[in-house]
Amino acid sequence: MSPKGTVTDFINPTFVDFAVFNVADSCVTVGCGMLIVWMIADSVREARSKKTESGKAAGEDGDRDD
Repeated sequence: MSPKGTVTDFINPTFVDFAVFNVADSCVTVGCGMLIVWMIADSVREARSKKTESGKAAGEDGDRDD
């Protein structure tokens, strides 16, 4: 049991043989990973949108008058 006024930041799962880890650091790491994935996905989405818009502006929208 922790003394009064202290914060327990580490979790030691006793039911499995797993490393002791810090919850706050784990949340920061997962959040940064999610931010990186979101930024990459947003860049790809924006590049595809610009490519589609430039294709339509040049008359390459798929409608042909043959």
